Amino acid sequence: MNKTRAIFYDLDNTLYPQESDIIQRIDHCIRHFSLEPHEKIRQFWINEWKDNGPKKPRLIETVVDTFSLPVDADLVIGQYRSFVTHLSLPDSSSDFLLECKKRGLLQFLITNGNFVTQQNKIKALQLEQFFNQIIVANGEYAKPSSFWFDHLLTINNLDPGSCISVGDWFEIDGIASEATGICFFWINTGPVHETVHGNAKMIQKLADLSRYINYDI
Repeated sequence: MNKTRAIFYDLDNTLYPQESDIIQRIDHCIRHFSLEPHEKIRQFWINEWKDNGPKKPRLIETVVDTFSLPVDADLVIGQYRSFVTHLSLPDSSSDFLLECKKRGLLQFLITNGNFVTQQNKIKALQLEQFFNQIIVANGEYAKPSSFWFDHLLTINNLDPGSCISVGDWFEIDGIASEATGICFFWINTGPVHETVHGNAKMIQKLADLSRYINYDI
C-alpha cells in the first residue's frame, strides 16, 4: 500500500452538512421578498432540496411557479446565491483536517458552483488554513471533468495511487476522481440519491477516512 501523500475534498455535505446553509438562504429569500404563504413555501422548498436537491438546477423556478409567486425567479436566485450564511465546521472535520496538515499531507479542495457563493462559504468555515489549494470549478472544468485533478497531480508531482478523494456525489466527485485513478470515498449522508458504482468506498463522515490513510513510508 502506497504512502498517502494527498487528499482531494469536495465542500458541501463533505466537510460540513449543507442543510443549515440552505435553510438560511431560503429564510432570507422569503423575508426579503415577503413571500406568502411563507410557512408552506418554506417547507416545500426545504423538502424539495432534501429530495435530491443538488440534482435540480431549476429548483427555485419550481418554487416560484408552484406558488405563482409575484417575483422574478432570477431575482430570487440572485439573493439566494449572494446571501452570506453563518456556518461552522464540525469539530470532527476540523480535527481531521488539522491532523492531516500536521502529518504533512497535501490537501486540495475542489468545489463546483457559483464563485461568490462558494467563496463566502469557504470564508465562513475558515477553510483557508487547512488547504494547499482551493478551487471553485466552473464551466467545462467543473466536475465531473477531471481537469483540476489532473492539474494538481501534475504540478505537485503526485502519483494517483498515493492520493484519495472524498465527496458526497459519485456522479460528480467520484467520476472526476476515478478518471484520474484516484480512490474515491463516498459520504452518503447528503440529499443526493444515486447508485454508486466503480470502486468507490462508502463512509459515514469525513473522520472515517482516517482508517484508510497510510502514513507510513
